[in-house]
Amino acid sequence: MLGSKTLSSLLITAIIVWIAVPAAAAQEETSSAEVQRLSQTLVPEIHRVMTEGRIPSCTIALVRGDKVVWTGAYGFANLWAKTPARLETVYLIGSTFKTMSAFGLLELMEQGKFKLDDAVAPFLGDLKIQGETPDRPVTFRHLLTHTSGLPADFGPYLIWADASPPSLAAYLEKALKLKNPPLTKVEYSNIGFTLIAHLIEKLSGQPFRSYILSHIVEPVEMTDTGFIPRPDMVERLAMPYIVGAKS
Repeated sequence: MLGSKTLSSLLITAIIVWIAVPAAAAQEETSSAEVQRLSQTLVPEIHRVMTEGRIPSCTIALVRGDKVVWTGAYGFANLWAKTPARLETVYLIGSTFKTMSAFGLLELMEQGKFKLDDAVAPFLGDLKIQGETPDRPVTFRHLLTHTSGLPADFGPYLIWADASPPSLAAYLEKALKLKNPPLTKVEYSNIGFTLIAHLIEKLSGQPFRSYILSHIVEPVEMTDTGFIPRPDMVERLAMPYIVGAKS
């Protein structure tokens, strides 16, 4: 999970395209002629979208069933150095961590640690959600569906900052304040999923990072995914760019 915050304001830098096909067809080998047709169809569209969206680079994998049938890398991973994107280019994972966090939390639910409509307050120890009332508590379901009433934005911490990021508990102590009562509206909440990360720690007895790595990343052999880039990954990192920012 390299980096901390890459919401819609950041350029799209990695794309995975999935195609839906019948189960029987998914087992068939994709012919070289079909791959060529795919390339002829996709590549012009990729260039068009990159130009219109001002996307500096992207890597793409087209998947049929459980097989990767076509890949491509386009643009520059570093605009200043004119470094071409490659299939091995490493991108900031951004909010993909939310999918992993939700998966991790639901694993713990399956172990009987909690129920979806349980209030989260009893699991938080000394932490309190400011503005929460007994008749409208924040539940696990609210956190997972972005309906908790917790705000969207948060203060990110850079990987190579001068000071180390605080613990999840220390950070949340000041950040847990409802903007709206639960179920008032759907609002994409980074704070809500930071709280999910903390709940994973409380329920599993493991640090969040080690839980995600040992239960999700390592079992599916995501060898270039992590929280801190390895030395061999640093040279392959794509620079993140903000739409409208001066180069």
